[in-house]
Amino acid sequence: MVRTPANASATADFAWFWRTDFPGAKAFGGIDMRKGTYRGSVGSTAIEMRLDWDAARQSLVFSGDANSPQTSIYFIGSSTPVRQNPGGDFSSTVSVLQDRVWRDGFAQLSFDQSRQTCKIRILVLGYQVLLGTCRFQYSTLRKLSVTIFAEEQVATDGQVRTHLWPRYSDTQAVRSSFEASDVGLEFLYGAPLQRPAGQTIGWRTSELDDLLRSLARVGGFASAPNPNYILMSVGQHESHGMIGLMFDESDGFPRQGCAIFADHPYLNPPSETARRLRNTWAISHEIGHCLNLLHTFDPASGDAQRERSMSWMNYPYIYDGLYGNRSGDFWSRFDHCFREHEALFLQHGSLLDLFAGGRAFGGSRTTFPSGAAIFESANGRDDLDGKIALDPLEDHELADPVYVRFSLPPILVQQGASVESGAIAIMISSPDGSVRRFKPSSTECYRPTPVKEAHASEYRLHFIGSGGHGHYFLNPGVYKICILGKTSDGVSVASNIQSLKVLPSSKTNHEIDFLLSRPAQRTLEYGDVCGTDSLDDFKERITSLQSAPARVALLLAVGLTLQRDQNKFDALGARVFVQPAAPQKSIAALDQALSNIARNLKRFQKSAFPAMVAQTKNLQLCGETERARKLVECIRLARSEKWSEVTGAILQARKVTQPLVQ
Repeated sequence: MVRTPANASATADFAWFWRTDFPGAKAFGGIDMRKGTYRGSVGSTAIEMRLDWDAARQSLVFSGDANSPQTSIYFIGSSTPVRQNPGGDFSSTVSVLQDRVWRDGFAQLSFDQSRQTCKIRILVLGYQVLLGTCRFQYSTLRKLSVTIFAEEQVATDGQVRTHLWPRYSDTQAVRSSFEASDVGLEFLYGAPLQRPAGQTIGWRTSELDDLLRSLARVGGFASAPNPNYILMSVGQHESHGMIGLMFDESDGFPRQGCAIFADHPYLNPPSETARRLRNTWAISHEIGHCLNLLHTFDPASGDAQRERSMSWMNYPYIYDGLYGNRSGDFWSRFDHCFREHEALFLQHGSLLDLFAGGRAFGGSRTTFPSGAAIFESANGRDDLDGKIALDPLEDHELADPVYVRFSLPPILVQQGASVESGAIAIMISSPDGSVRRFKPSSTECYRPTPVKEAHASEYRLHFIGSGGHGHYFLNPGVYKICILGKTSDGVSVASNIQSLKVLPSSKTNHEIDFLLSRPAQRTLEYGDVCGTDSLDDFKERITSLQSAPARVALLLAVGLTLQRDQNKFDALGARVFVQPAAPQKSIAALDQALSNIARNLKRFQKSAFPAMVAQTKNLQLCGETERARKLVECIRLARSEKWSEVTGAILQARKVTQPLVQ
């Protein structure tokens, strides 16, 4: 919940401008300056302020952000008018978040109706922390855009199937649901998506993640923070049970896009009314995740109604399956709006918490509680037969892939509970006593299997080495792990607590560096490669990856890491140095990457240049100066942006290095 000052109503000093009967309240061509978004700047600090006047309650909620390269400030206040002030100024207590610390302060707002501006001044402990003037922008509290990219399939008769594009009526219904929360939403349309020829299985999560990153870079979305999102509408996921997917970690820019699987049976019922409702829900639900809204049944969401919540962020089929409910009850009772606390967050949450490229999913500092208290609730509970059972964990060396194996009780299996949906929380206590909740790099929305035996438990294997919040096991020591969940009737379920001892690594430094690299960790998390414990084993499994971009990324990571004589890996202050260099292994890895790039240059052209530069360094390290000189000529051709000739340059580069890898 967004924090509001407890004593705000007792200390407010409102201007006559806020009187509901004031005849000039709607001046300037019908603009009501009591409600809307203001923007301004002071030096390098950009300011955005949001005002929301509630005539029925005679109250005002205001919030804002002041972001600069050095610091960020978030503030929020609310009050009820108590008296008129002919001076036209407004003052109130305000809560200020700066440097991760909440402080109570005092805000003064001064309006200039002729210029449509508002001057804001905030004091904390007598010191001025913000002073600037903002100009009125628009009457909604947020403005967002979503660009749709849809898969187009070529049928056996040669006809292109375009049924996966969301219908206009569906997107209009989504717009209306967001407008009810004072959030303006604009849908734009991008290019069609086509899978490589011969791909008949459903989409893989890693494949969609690579596609999202490519679309974000090409479309200029990869900047932080920004209010522009990507929606991919594709056929089916390889699991055949997934309806939607939101990517929290993609090239370091959280929550910049999502996907819906439009061929899923749940989104294609016989009734047109049911089809429209379900597709509107799927789109609204995934965009809500992009805006940092959790599932209502996630313990961190703060929604007391959980599975019974009437919100876009609930699952309709879970609600209908609750005791006392019948099929269709969710839609007959739902008002097609976000709940009040969700709407308040959408309207007044921090820009960094909402916008793409801001804070990671569930990492909002203004809405989500710490995981420490949740972990403590499971302390000492090690004999919970019939609940969540966590298998013992063997000792690990630093950089070994970390998996946990656990079984869920039948009631959670029936609910379709999973770590990716947020219904199951894996809590990790570090050697220093800090507690973090494991956050996967994607949030998944499943339709549970309709038929489950009442007595059936289910074992699952889950990678937890890294996720949306980075690495979890970077330092040697003893970690504690437990798993938490809640049933649909609110009963808490906890596993036993297991210890994981992380030992100093006996691997070479370049193996550690590679295994901790983001491409390697993401591949492990998405399940493309499992059970590997060495660099050579990892490289052998690369060839079996379904996703060509992931394969190239891993080969490049190997080659770029091994060719350096001193490569620094810095995460949370831990440095690993790659020494000595291994140019022969690097040449082999980069040669294979160049082979993949040459076969599909249009897709991988940006990867060609760093691979060729690294090969040049390798040849110099090996004393092959003539071959290095020839490769430099190839690089010059590539840098000339004559991309029609780059394929030839890459093939020539391979000829230069091939004798060294045979």
